[in-house]
Amino acid sequence: MPFISLCSSHLPVYAEVQEPYVYLQSSQVEVTNLYVGVPTETPVTLINGTLLPTQFHWGKLLGLQASFCTAKVSPRRGTLGPSEERQLSLELTAHTQEELMDLALPCNVSGMKEPLVLGISGKPRGLQVAIAISAEDGDSSTELWPGHPERLHLDFGSAVPLRTRVNRQLILTNCSPIQTPFTLKFEYFGSPANSLRQKPSRPDMPPALLKMARMREVLAKREQLELMESMLSHGKGAAFFPHLSQGVLGAHQKLGIDLTACANMWGEYWDSLICTVGDLPPAVIPVHMVVVGCPISSHRTARYTTDQIQKEPVVRFGTRVSGGDTVTRILRLSNSSPCDIRLDWETYAPEDREDRLLELLVFYGPPSPPRDQAGSDRLRPEAPESSSSFWSPSPSDVSKSSRDAAQPAEGGSSASASQEIISVTLQEREGVPSDQLFSISPKQVVVPAGGSSTIYISFTPVVLGPDVLHKVECTGSALGSMSLDDEVERELPGRRRRLQGSAVGPVRLHLHGYVRPARLSVELDSGGSMVFWCQASDLIPEQRCAGVLSELVTTHHLKLINTTEIPHYFRLLVSRPFSVSQDGVSRSHRAPSPSWKQECKEGTAAAGKQLVLYPQENMLVNVSFSLSLELLSYQKLPADQMLPGVDIQQSASGEKQMVFTQNLLLEYSNQTTQVVPLRAVVAVPELQLSTSWVDFGTCFVNQGRVREVYLMNLSSSRSYWTVLTGQQEPDKDPVAFRVSPSSGLLEARPVNAPPTSVPLQVSFTARSCELYESTLVVEGVLGEKSCTLRLQGRGSYDERYASPY
Repeated sequence: MPFISLCSSHLPVYAEVQEPYVYLQSSQVEVTNLYVGVPTETPVTLINGTLLPTQFHWGKLLGLQASFCTAKVSPRRGTLGPSEERQLSLELTAHTQEELMDLALPCNVSGMKEPLVLGISGKPRGLQVAIAISAEDGDSSTELWPGHPERLHLDFGSAVPLRTRVNRQLILTNCSPIQTPFTLKFEYFGSPANSLRQKPSRPDMPPALLKMARMREVLAKREQLELMESMLSHGKGAAFFPHLSQGVLGAHQKLGIDLTACANMWGEYWDSLICTVGDLPPAVIPVHMVVVGCPISSHRTARYTTDQIQKEPVVRFGTRVSGGDTVTRILRLSNSSPCDIRLDWETYAPEDREDRLLELLVFYGPPSPPRDQAGSDRLRPEAPESSSSFWSPSPSDVSKSSRDAAQPAEGGSSASASQEIISVTLQEREGVPSDQLFSISPKQVVVPAGGSSTIYISFTPVVLGPDVLHKVECTGSALGSMSLDDEVERELPGRRRRLQGSAVGPVRLHLHGYVRPARLSVELDSGGSMVFWCQASDLIPEQRCAGVLSELVTTHHLKLINTTEIPHYFRLLVSRPFSVSQDGVSRSHRAPSPSWKQECKEGTAAAGKQLVLYPQENMLVNVSFSLSLELLSYQKLPADQMLPGVDIQQSASGEKQMVFTQNLLLEYSNQTTQVVPLRAVVAVPELQLSTSWVDFGTCFVNQGRVREVYLMNLSSSRSYWTVLTGQQEPDKDPVAFRVSPSSGLLEARPVNAPPTSVPLQVSFTARSCELYESTLVVEGVLGEKSCTLRLQGRGSYDERYASPY
């Protein structure tokens, strides 16, 4: 500074010398929420206690536990301004779950002789995962892991139907920020690894068809069935599989994994689900499932179904004729399970009694033992222990007591002693065991695993009584008791157990049929009855020169209609003078030609042949009556010698008829008959003279005298008559008696009218003075009863007897 004067002055000077000084706001840090392997940040504050800018640098972690941890400060180095407070971030990663007590992190400060030391402490925590199992109904159980995961239990149900998928869900919740891998595996019944990776084959159909909702539904069901087939390809009868078998569980992630179970064989199954998460000890979760249902199906029902209830198959036999032949249906049974199943069949008839609901069955030994081809029981090769296990049904419906057989009186090995079993079964009554109506052959059949076998079901129609006019319903049922002959398939300790016999539901078949009496509907001619009206004079044609016919056939039509739904096999049986034929051409009142006579013989022979009339069809049958002179001759037989079915009837007015009655039998194949009554009424001429005695008295010799006698026809048939003169007494003279006319046709008597008649002129001419006697007989050509006229006259030469005319 410039000086103005030479006088001296004093200027005071002050200076402060500082050294770098930096310190930590807190020299001890406790890190909270510390997890193994997860970096955790904690704030650290550095304070510059001077006005000097100071540089700092963090060193390496020191301490006995430094090798188990990683520490990182950000920023690691820098410069603190005068009196600056800077907040740094400490990132600590622990690799152990031991409590951190001996950790130090040095910080070197330029200008300071000793570094700053930050003490670090904390309690690292490990992986924590919560496991929950959720059922379809929403119920769930949760356990923290590590903890007591053995309390968990995975139950797929106690009545799981065959060929259905049951889903449960396993929920993994990561309660820590530790990301970790996990694996899921079923110990025994796990499905093959590639079962989920197999893609269903694409159907070969137009794209437009694939867009239909119904088609998509069908394809979805088929895809499910193919998936189940793939899951069950190991042949163990049941399969469990997780939809996600391995993966990574993120920090604080909640992951739900679907678990699916399915089975194609009944039984009770046990397994273990092994869940491994990170380095935690594996959690073993017990698995349980009870499968019910029948793996045996017929080709009349769907082989597989996704529905919970499968309809029982019905074997229908349709409608059959009463007492007809046995009808047999062939039924192929398929086995969709991996086990050979033996079926023991029994057929039952329904029982009307309602007071019988249960039945108590007692068996000594196996209820359904294997049998040989002769039907005898085959001895089982199993040991008594296995035999006891084999016949150990569910205690809920069967109780058993076993006892050792009597030991030999003399010494013997205990191993040779057999064990007898008495089983008592209480079950619902099915009906009355019977194979009279329905029967099954063979009674015992083994359906191989994945294969099929054939059984024969027979229906024998019952014989209905004569008063039954309508069809009768016949029902029954067949039960096939299922058994397993392989001991390993019956029980695998700790894994599966399969009941059999009465402890499991049988294969059930409903049997149904109808039986109706063999009967056809009969339609007659317009008259409504099968009555033939004939006249004996029909045998005489209009041209009398042709002579008398030996036979005349009258035909009526009979229509047989099958109104039922079953064919009828039958024969037409009838004897002469009736006959049947299937010729639809009417021959009513036709004179039989030689060819017709041949056809008539053939038709009579063919009447015994079996005919068939199918449902809703009809048949025209010609029923004929043959009138012949032979039949007319029966009227002359005495009453005690009259043939069966022939009756001579004569009314008070004198009309005479021959009545022929017979039954047309329809003999069916079941040996039952249906009767169609036949009746033929033949009007027979009945002649009668107005007097049976003519006495001419005493007449002058060689002078004729005439008397008139009437010949009457009392019947409705014409009569062709002739007069025969008997022997004259004395016979040495010429004929004294004559009649005119000596033959002729007498018409039939009209209805409700007097008899027709013709006058006969009987003349007498005496040739000598003697007594003359003779007889005139009037006979018909149709076998009618003759009439006798006795004649008498005396000749005389006395002129007083001479006639004036």
